[in-house]
Amino acid sequence: MGIVIAVMCHKGGAGKTTTVNSLAGYYAQSGYKTLIIDADEQASIKTLFSMRLSNADGGLASILIDKLMPETMIQKTPYENIDVILSGGRKMKEFESKAFQDQSCLTRMSTLCNGLRSRYDIILIDTAPAIGAISVNVVSFADYVLLVSEPDLLGAMGARSTEQFITKEVGKDLNLKIPKILGVVFTRFDQRRAADNNAIDEMDTYASKGHLGGGKVFEPIRQDAKIRTAQARRKTIFQYAPKSNAGVDYANLGQDLLEEIKITPKGKPSGLASLLEANP
Repeated sequence: MGIVIAVMCHKGGAGKTTTVNSLAGYYAQSGYKTLIIDADEQASIKTLFSMRLSNADGGLASILIDKLMPETMIQKTPYENIDVILSGGRKMKEFESKAFQDQSCLTRMSTLCNGLRSRYDIILIDTAPAIGAISVNVVSFADYVLLVSEPDLLGAMGARSTEQFITKEVGKDLNLKIPKILGVVFTRFDQRRAADNNAIDEMDTYASKGHLGGGKVFEPIRQDAKIRTAQARRKTIFQYAPKSNAGVDYANLGQDLLEEIKITPKGKPSGLASLLEANP
């Protein structure tokens, strides 16, 4: 059965979509059959994989609203081992309004999408910065959550707020199953900036006190212009520049996550060395 990892932070611009895109590229090239579910109405995943607008109709919104079979919403990408379920764009707002009238909507994603686990090794969910019914659905469906933050005060506050949303609002107040929080990763990190280093030190202290749901602070993703270039060319960092700082950092993060989850399917290569060997 496949695992479900939600990439979350209730702050815009933290790097969630880039992280989902990059992890998908790493896992796909390492031999893992990977599905991305776009749970953000901005639908940025569609753009990154150069998918036509006509293919955006339906998606996750139609699964949640019309209870369509998730398998019918799967879209192929140009890359082997990466499939996508698009968000449905603005139609996501319609589900938010319906969910306030029907509490069963809060676990609809878990109910309808559970069968996808048998088709994929890893399912990655890109999430919106807003808190709402879709966020609750994502949390109740996921096995694990990776928090993403920029290395600054507001970013760190966003990550902490997301942790509280998961543990308190979803877990305690709604009494729903919640995923394990793996920890937080900082993006666009520049070691020369004191503020960046301070943000990591403060989050390390926060985690050491038992916060972050028992998760850890992962090694940061260094700021790298090659990420933007890869996106402009509609490629993941591993198709464009696997040996770049960002490529190395995301490969290490991808492997660290697998080690935290303790999953290494037999016969599937993983690790930075094997990935770079495949991209000389």
